[in-house]
Amino acid sequence: GLGETNDGTIFREFEPGQAWAYRDINVRMITRLIYQLYNKSFPELLKERVFDLANFKETGWRIQQDEN
Repeated sequence: GLGETNDGTIFREFEPGQAWAYRDINVRMITRLIYQLYNKSFPELLKERVFDLANFKETGWRIQQDEN
């Protein structure tokens, strides 16, 4: 589990498999990583590789953009 301080420092709160916590930092990190790897936003990649292939017409993923 990752945590984030007020100044933006990311730290490990607990070891993998030891606990569970939903943190916004996890979603932000994976969406940034996907953009760096695929040059597409997470919603674009999901639409292209999951939703379109499954013929989902009214399914999507919305994210709030970082202010940075």
